[in-house]
Amino acid sequence: MGIERAPVIVVVEDEPDILDVLQITLALHGYVAIGFNHPYQLKTLDTQVDLFLVDVMLPTMNGIRVAQMLRDTGFRDTPMVAMSASDDKVRKAQASGLFNAAIEKPFDVNHLLDIIAWHLPNVNQPVMSRG
Repeated sequence: MGIERAPVIVVVEDEPDILDVLQITLALHGYVAIGFNHPYQLKTLDTQVDLFLVDVMLPTMNGIRVAQMLRDTGFRDTPMVAMSASDDKVRKAQASGLFNAAIEKPFDVNHLLDIIAWHLPNVNQPVMSRG
């Protein structure tokens, strides 16, 4: 029997307040949340990742390009969820075929947690109540 580990979620979000809230929320629900506020920081990523949350509107490189870069560099099958305050950007992310899901900001935290759980069916889910 192997050692169980908490699912690792990488959040790519340039707005510091949103990044903080997402990291805290995910941690409170039993996930390991690793935050990056700039896409180029992803080059330092050296851990197994179970899911990516990617803001579509990032500085210097949009989230669709970030997703393509991740798909091309070892995360071909890792679930990715796009986030954006723009309905148009959400539609573009969905149409790209790079994301498993897309969610428009602001979003309900329970809805986001449901999306995450849906895309991590084979990962040990955290045992937490969202009651």
